[in-house]
Amino acid sequence: KIKGKKLGPLGHGSFLLRVKGAPKDVSLGFSFKSFSSSFKVYFIESGKVREIGGKGIVGKTNVDTVPEMGPSLMDVNTVKGDFFVLVHCSNYYYRGGGLTSEFVLGLKKDVENSFYQKKVQRFFVLGVFFIMALYHFELFYQRRKDKGSLWFGVFCFIVVLRILSADSYLTALFSKPSVFTFYLNRKIEFMTFYLGAPVFCEFLRYLFKDFISDKFKNVIWVVSGLFSIVVLLTPPVVFTKT
Repeated sequence: KIKGKKLGPLGHGSFLLRVKGAPKDVSLGFSFKSFSSSFKVYFIESGKVREIGGKGIVGKTNVDTVPEMGPSLMDVNTVKGDFFVLVHCSNYYYRGGGLTSEFVLGLKKDVENSFYQKKVQRFFVLGVFFIMALYHFELFYQRRKDKGSLWFGVFCFIVVLRILSADSYLTALFSKPSVFTFYLNRKIEFMTFYLGAPVFCEFLRYLFKDFISDKFKNVIWVVSGLFSIVVLLTPPVVFTKT
């Protein structure tokens, strides 16, 4: 709130962080897990300003802004120890604006190790689900009556797509970030969330036919289908609120 007025999620602004007592002549690291939905980071020391990183293009309107979300890592060398970190940001495409998760500041080596360790863990999980998806698709190809393998393979592939889209890795398929790539990542992220439940229900239904009724299964498909239609037909600033 500013002067008693609650700020909305859309618009542009700046954050200023003053750091005192930092070690002199060392390399510091910064990592952002997620920032909605575009930002630029500047390092200010002894009156000198340096841009050290960011995501997307910050603008004063939705026309000027190019949104991009995902983990970000940057580093800078300090001289005198005390400094400022200035963050310009804008959001016109997502349900919430600004810093939406943790921000880490520390020694470059420590921050990089933590950042890449989490990235490796995430890609390890992605690889496991991708291999499981291929394996169960192959089982279904050999035994067409085994619908359980098909549904579980589809579920594993949905998890793979969700991991790739949640951190905006699908943007790497294009030459540069754009509003289209942002829409693509967010729509796949939410579509996989809504479609994962009925697909997994189909798998359980195949295994436990006597415990999961067709009526229950159909209700899940209808509810998931309605939410999926909302995701397909509306922009992220709308469907990310569902």
